[in-house]
Amino acid sequence: MEHVQNPAGTNAARAFGGDHAQMLRLRPEERTPEALRDHLAGVLQVTLDLACLLELFTAEVRRLVAVDGVAYTHEAEEIDLLEGRAGRHQLRYHLDLEGEDLGEMVFSRSSRFSEEEMDLLERMLFGAVYPVRNALHYRRAQRAAVLDPLTGLYNRAALDALLEREVARAHRYGGALSMLVIDLDHFKQINDTRGHQAGDRLLRAFARLLRTLMRKSDMAFRYGGDEFVVLLPNTDLSGARVLAGRIASAMNGEPPLPEIGRITASIGAATLQAAETPEALFKRADRALYRAKAQGRNRLCADRGQATI
Repeated sequence: MEHVQNPAGTNAARAFGGDHAQMLRLRPEERTPEALRDHLAGVLQVTLDLACLLELFTAEVRRLVAVDGVAYTHEAEEIDLLEGRAGRHQLRYHLDLEGEDLGEMVFSRSSRFSEEEMDLLERMLFGAVYPVRNALHYRRAQRAAVLDPLTGLYNRAALDALLEREVARAHRYGGALSMLVIDLDHFKQINDTRGHQAGDRLLRAFARLLRTLMRKSDMAFRYGGDEFVVLLPNTDLSGARVLAGRIASAMNGEPPLPEIGRITASIGAATLQAAETPEALFKRADRALYRAKAQGRNRLCADRGQATI
């Protein structure tokens, strides 16, 4: 565990922010590494949710040290959490347990931290390392259950759950919901002529392309084989057409996998109708996809009209 205090400079006129006597009210024997570790273990073991864990940990930190914010990030896991607000002066700690990267914890406030405060924070971090590791492992297990291992997109089971949720939300609040069902054209031929490894690389490349083109609120799924589904909350049919056009333009520009060459896609689109079920929405988008394939591929067909793409 290593830390960096930024920005560099002299200590502020008051070494401690807030009521220092109150913040350090624990007796010295209660602030030993062992005592703090055991105390934190009892507090943090109640949750395996990282956001909740950070909230509990921040509350415990503030009992001892005045901080404006505590942040936790893990770049590889795409985690970026902040409890409170970021301050000008930061203590940055990289967390590692037996060679396992556990991310980074950052404490911040408007004034510099004293040596005594840094020592207390480091003792508390030792008590948080195991709960953070356990929460990370739990998060990975949860994600593995809903992610396609090849592409990293959501899997079919996740589609069943999230489609039902989004349909219910759209009906409840009156928002639009659209769906794209996408099939890579002549994918079987690629597998037959270039091998399944080349096919797998293409699927991963197409998944990366989807991520770059979607909004943060959109959700992409690998439904099976070379078929993908994109859910577009708060999007009508014209908005779904826009994304379909972006996908086609990107594939016609630089192929997702240059070694294979130009790849096209057939796309079916549908927008949720009043009182429509999740199953009915998917069936309409899927039927539109098959019309696009039957009419020559490399095109979008919607449940109302069609357009070559």
